[in-house]
Amino acid sequence: MSCESINYGNWVPKKLLYFWLLLSSIFFVLSLFPLLFFLNLIFWFLTGISLFLFLYFLYAYIIFNKNNGEFQTKLRNIVLEKLEWKGKGKALDIGTGAAPLAIMLAKRFPESEILGIDYWGKGWDYSKKLCEKNATIMGVADRIEFKKASAESLPFNNEEFDVAVSNFVFHEVRQAKDRRDVIKEALRVVRKGGIFSFQDLFLNKHYYGKTKELLQTIKSWGVEEVNFKETNNLIRIPRLLRNSMMLGKIGVLYGSPYTRTGGRGLDFISTILMRIKRSDWIKNQKGQKIGHFVTIIIEKNKVAPPNQTCTFPFYYDGTMPLGHQYAQIAIDLDLIIKKGSWYTLGNQNFQGLAELNEIVLKDKELIKKLDEAIKIGIKYRKI
Repeated sequence: MSCESINYGNWVPKKLLYFWLLLSSIFFVLSLFPLLFFLNLIFWFLTGISLFLFLYFLYAYIIFNKNNGEFQTKLRNIVLEKLEWKGKGKALDIGTGAAPLAIMLAKRFPESEILGIDYWGKGWDYSKKLCEKNATIMGVADRIEFKKASAESLPFNNEEFDVAVSNFVFHEVRQAKDRRDVIKEALRVVRKGGIFSFQDLFLNKHYYGKTKELLQTIKSWGVEEVNFKETNNLIRIPRLLRNSMMLGKIGVLYGSPYTRTGGRGLDFISTILMRIKRSDWIKNQKGQKIGHFVTIIIEKNKVAPPNQTCTFPFYYDGTMPLGHQYAQIAIDLDLIIKKGSWYTLGNQNFQGLAELNEIVLKDKELIKKLDEAIKIGIKYRKI
């Protein structure tokens, strides 16, 4: 790694600060001229607004620049945390800027090949030369390539990449009349079974409409899995930045554009088609992760009804605690009602399998009741 300092820039470009400072200065000077009273009043008003915007963007610049861009790095990490990728193959960073996300990908996944694209417009302090310099400083220049291109029309074939990522870029693609088309174009270049993670102002209805409708639209393109998380629920955003002008509408879209012939139609050649997904963690009384729940969805079955779903716990050491065994059978028999991480048995509520396991093992009377209820359930429901 080179001893030169890395320069990832700031999401508030210096040109924007200079613009508002110059504008406020001009309005202030004009307000000093002996003009009609209402004209001086207008110039004072414009001076106040432009000065306020200068101070606000200066505040944002300082927050983004603090501790070598620590807050910007935390926001970029959200994009990478949503990638369940083994790290082998090609990844595309759309709107790479000064290449921070591309470099983070290369460092995290040493067997990957990264391509960063950007239009590098005049309004920003980024360039292809800066990207290459940063990659060289971080020692990953041999695995990252940079190319000038627009996110509106990516110069790549369909399904050319294993992964696509983007951070705070899509809303800036002004050539696109509908920003949802930018998402669609990004998904076009991701292979079947690949993954994506995009962070942008997805809560801004002007750009993307209502979030629920946006997710439905993406699924209508044949995308099998798409999830959404509001960034403010994943990381603490300073109060003054939680507005529509800055980061108040930011969220992350992630998933897999796993499509099949005929859009969402099922492959004909498969006798049984299953999807396996990992869901919630299972923790013990100390809060340690000892397993996770697995959901299997039977999407196609030529010998039985399809669209069946099964969820079961998977334990890393291969053994299921006694209380968990009782709980799982009781849940299948509707004797215990599960809602999220809460379990209800009669008038008793338990949070998490760890607490339920502890209660069951201590309460011998409860075990007897469960035994009797399970026997009755097995007898009448034949399971």
